[in-house]
Amino acid sequence: MADPGCTGAEQQLANTGGKFDSMITMVGILLFIATAFVLAAAFRRAPGWRSWTWGARGVGIGFALLLVGLIAAEDAGLGGLLERLLAASGAAAIAVFALRIARHRPEPG
Repeated sequence: MADPGCTGAEQQLANTGGKFDSMITMVGILLFIATAFVLAAAFRRAPGWRSWTWGARGVGIGFALLLVGLIAAEDAGLGGLLERLLAASGAAAIAVFALRIARHRPEPG
């Protein structure tokens, strides 16, 4: 919707590329949410990682709330803002988890 004259969802979905983009975006968001909960379950089972269980769940819940906000904000013209918040929060969550994993020292055993 960054193209000139493409200001609403109806213009975005007017061609195959826009429809495909919208569909793939929704699938990606839903997979990200599901992955956060799978990661939380893995953290819960792994010794030394249990303290990160609620963090992963929080990411999933927060992302789901942003998705609801994105859907609700489309009519108010705030869809682009919420899309950027989704992208930024997703990237930040991945960076935090990646940093934690990179710094993790296995327990001797």
